[in-house]
Amino acid sequence: MKIILYLFILLSVYWLVKILVSFFWMKRSERAFYGGERKANRPFFVVIPVIEEKDIIFATIDYFLNLIKPFPGSKLIIVTTAKEDEICKKNKEAVKVLASKGVRNEIVSLIKSDFGADLSGFKDIEILKNKALEVISEYKNTIDVLKDCHREGVMVINYPFISGKMAHQLNYCLKLLINKGFWHNELLGIYNADSRPDSETFFWLNQRSNGSSLVFQQYGKYFGNTESILKSDFISRAILISSCIWQNRWSVGFEMFNSLKQFIFLKKKIIGERFLHPLNYCIGHGLFFTRDIYEKYHFFEDTHNEDAIFGLGLSYAKKTIFPIPFFDVADAPNTVKSLFFQKATWFFGPFQAPLYFKKLKGMIPEVDGARLFFLSSKLFFHAIFWVIGPTCLLFIFLYSLATLNFEPFLLAYFTFLVLPGFLVYLLFPDKKIKAGEALIFLLFGSFFAYVMHGASAYYSIFLAAKAKITNGEVDKYKTKILRS
Repeated sequence: MKIILYLFILLSVYWLVKILVSFFWMKRSERAFYGGERKANRPFFVVIPVIEEKDIIFATIDYFLNLIKPFPGSKLIIVTTAKEDEICKKNKEAVKVLASKGVRNEIVSLIKSDFGADLSGFKDIEILKNKALEVISEYKNTIDVLKDCHREGVMVINYPFISGKMAHQLNYCLKLLINKGFWHNELLGIYNADSRPDSETFFWLNQRSNGSSLVFQQYGKYFGNTESILKSDFISRAILISSCIWQNRWSVGFEMFNSLKQFIFLKKKIIGERFLHPLNYCIGHGLFFTRDIYEKYHFFEDTHNEDAIFGLGLSYAKKTIFPIPFFDVADAPNTVKSLFFQKATWFFGPFQAPLYFKKLKGMIPEVDGARLFFLSSKLFFHAIFWVIGPTCLLFIFLYSLATLNFEPFLLAYFTFLVLPGFLVYLLFPDKKIKAGEALIFLLFGSFFAYVMHGASAYYSIFLAAKAKITNGEVDKYKTKILRS
């Protein structure tokens, strides 16, 4: 028990150091940026793959058009998928059947949740059913509403197949841009529909993005939809806000910190570099690269997530993934159910590292198998720690409960979860929540959020085992954000 407790305390100190290193780097980078020359002389391509994003798609288009407007020749490319038409068609047919047979409250609830229309004002059941069928028939999905989008600087590309996932959409779009002669030396960035990158992002990139073979990564700040989270009950709020803070802690204390370690190896010969050169993460939003990078590494379509293997391939090639010192403000799950399934999806990133090793080993000519295995193992250990950390904290809690001695649990809890999380919140706050309120959420919600973080990993392992036994596939869950 003491060994586990000491490990949590040591990890807490390590997290505090990593968070502060990233914070001071960001501040230095911001000062250097604001002290430099502000130019807008390089075009950018921004690609946003979407599915079922009708509610926010035009707000997203407006936001990004405003960001790239100062850069002549820039394009915003929205990539839809025929899968959405298929989903929408099946959903309409199913709800039509239910609406024709259901009772009043059932119909009202179905139409509101699936089609966003409030029919609670209709008392007569027959009128309600007719109105429900009318709403269903007239409903337009993301593909439908974008057919009327003719804004300057916007391209809409539809992935024409009902199978596949985000990697398929991205590859279809990027290959089309290359084959049609649109994409030359422009820096291309990928974002999500709920991404809202800092307004300085493209000006910063413009100062540093001359040449080819470039990769940049912007990290997430997950407070984009705090208002909707604050509408939940207290326990849900505490868990969801704690999870947001954990994810921000991961962005600066893990992802950004690891990217900074690359700078040690820039233009220097380091003894043991073959194995010391760091493994760097890529995440699917805020990721920028030049055409030659994509043509060499592309996105794998038969892995659960496309970004983790992309980063592993770049790390093996010792390709520097430059961190961007401004955040992409993104939405977080605003229901506990969505949070659980989102984490289960993310877990496959490090969990499939053995598969990445196999695929990259077969693709890279004259591969250094030992080095690739070492990097793949480091990535896989992230999945192991994902499972072990919450399991150990739960074990300490149960031990404290059995012995009625809560000092070990409280010490591990405060040092490892609350203290680093609160530091991150103080350094990178959300203006909608005061620091004291955030601390209360952390105190009451961090334990449950962290244990659920581990439970989602166990669920993913179960899904993978089930798929292996049945020769099936694990469907990729799309995080559902409830929007008012």
